[in-house]
Amino acid sequence: MRRPGRRTGHRHARPRRAGPDRRRAQLTLPDQPAPPAGPRRSRFLIPTLAALLWLGAGLWQRTQAGTPIQAALLAELPLTAAVFAVTFVWQRLRR
Repeated sequence: MRRPGRRTGHRHARPRRAGPDRRRAQLTLPDQPAPPAGPRRSRFLIPTLAALLWLGAGLWQRTQAGTPIQAALLAELPLTAAVFAVTFVWQRLRR
């Protein structure tokens, strides 16, 4: 008795090939395009944008509260560096 997937006109049927050609077709992969250069170039883009957003929001809040810009910048830099590092690691783990 034949299996349903082996019928010639069945929609899931695979084309049949003779012995060595079939093995060769399985071993050789079609030409694949080179990976895009984008992810390597933009490795620091998302962490930098996250850190700048964090820095901008922190500076805005501190200067609105009356803190001088230099003091606000010094107070925000350690947290901004931590946000950059966490975002960088998170992005690398996602890929």
